[in-house]
Amino acid sequence: MTAGEIADKFDMSKPSISHHLNLLKQAELVWDERRGQHIVYSLNLTVFQELMKWLLAFPLPAEERTAPASKERKDPT
Repeated sequence: MTAGEIADKFDMSKPSISHHLNLLKQAELVWDERRGQHIVYSLNLTVFQELMKWLLAFPLPAEERTAPASKERKDPT
């Protein structure tokens, strides 16, 4: 998407959108590519894939690892 297309989706000025896109570029979260008179921005999916791998490395709490047969417990009496 171009900066103008992105700006149309938000209630922000185009200079503000450009500023934020520049910050995202510096953090390598988005890529930019010149196409004629326009600069097209796209997500750097590698960063998000690495984040997901890192998050999935954490073990789930025990209660989330084993799904109970029923959410309601029956009274044994």
